[in-house]
Amino acid sequence: MSQEMEMGIAQMDQLKAQIESIRMQRDSLGNVALDYDRSIVVMESMKSGTSEEVLLPIGGQVFVRSKILEMEKLLVDQGAGIIMDISIDDAILQIKDRKEKVIQAVSSLDRSIQELMGRYQEISNKTQQLYNDQMMTGAGPEKTF
Repeated sequence: MSQEMEMGIAQMDQLKAQIESIRMQRDSLGNVALDYDRSIVVMESMKSGTSEEVLLPIGGQVFVRSKILEMEKLLVDQGAGIIMDISIDDAILQIKDRKEKVIQAVSSLDRSIQELMGRYQEISNKTQQLYNDQMMTGAGPEKTF
């Protein structure tokens, strides 16, 4: 096998690993967006006064039923460990803004995946052509017997 073909195969392997890593990041961010959606639904129902009881996750996929004592304000993480008491409307706006940023990040990752897949296809075509050329010149593996 020619050195050029070996380099092409190595580049393809590296690109596959990069694509898989980015897909995992995208999936993780997709889960964050779904979590934001669930939060928004709960906050909207609190705002309308239709929900006073919620399931509170305590870890390990275990939930406890809880009654909401305060229906107008929520404690929301503002980053860097700062938690503020804000209105439901403001919390909904913040979560929607965060979700939009996550969606933009997912779109960026999708574009990166498409670019890497394009490069993968180019290298694959070039490597295949090198292989075909090698076979035509008689230097291929079946010509060595």
